[in-house]
Amino acid sequence: MRIRACHRGADRPFERDRRLELRCLPAGATIASAVATVTPVDRGGDGRFLETIRFDDPDKGWGATKRRNGAWVEVDLHARRRLAHVRGVDLESGALLVDLGGGFTAVDQHGGLGGDAPFQLQSDAQDLPGLVVAGLRITGTNGNGGSPDITQLRVASPPTNLTMAVEGQPAFWVHVGDLVDPATTPDFSVLLKDALGCAELDHDHHVIGLVMHSDSIARLDVTLDIEFSVTASATPAGVDRVSLPFAFGSVPEASRDTLAITVPTGAVAAPGGTAGRVQGAFEPSR
Repeated sequence: MRIRACHRGADRPFERDRRLELRCLPAGATIASAVATVTPVDRGGDGRFLETIRFDDPDKGWGATKRRNGAWVEVDLHARRRLAHVRGVDLESGALLVDLGGGFTAVDQHGGLGGDAPFQLQSDAQDLPGLVVAGLRITGTNGNGGSPDITQLRVASPPTNLTMAVEGQPAFWVHVGDLVDPATTPDFSVLLKDALGCAELDHDHHVIGLVMHSDSIARLDVTLDIEFSVTASATPAGVDRVSLPFAFGSVPEASRDTLAITVPTGAVAAPGGTAGRVQGAFEPSR
């Protein structure tokens, strides 16, 4: 039998580890093959995989923290992220400084480091140079007594350094660097077989944990294609023989006309695993 299980992650971004549950393998399943297709989701559609860090909603801050001190506003990202866009108030004419690790460095008007003319914001919503930084600071005001503040920061975050593993086992797939196109994992049926032996059962189906990891904020669609077989008896539990007698005619002598057995949906007779026997004798007739 073949099954396809899908996880749609467009609306479920994560960073570091994300656990998925596989609940479609019945008890007694024997795994023949198992592969996963991992597809990165770019909601912006421009290939930059933009994610928004919001400071008005702590649940959407992705660990970043902000400080203000009148003439400047500072963001500590607590991770290395690629800048894309900033939105706030009183940012116009503010100068941009970035933390590459260990301290702030001025950004020039061309988006490079250092230089004589600093990078100054032209509005309260503006694209930023695509520098990979651990933090940033915007200094200066618009001359009207305002105090700069950042409300949203957008960063480019394609899925990076991905791994996938059956829970409790080593990773069976590793992708180094950014993932921008769909990728298919190797066959991990051997690891899945081992997991079935100790997995708990829920309504006669195994509960298998799969763990995905990404070093950056990621949105991933995952499709699992699994081929397996299950041995099932065609007779009720505790019954090992069902008979239907015939005489000289072609109609069975039992009260019902057919012998009914119950088999799982999609079941086939497996060579070497299916048994049946016809017993009797032919006698002369007219």
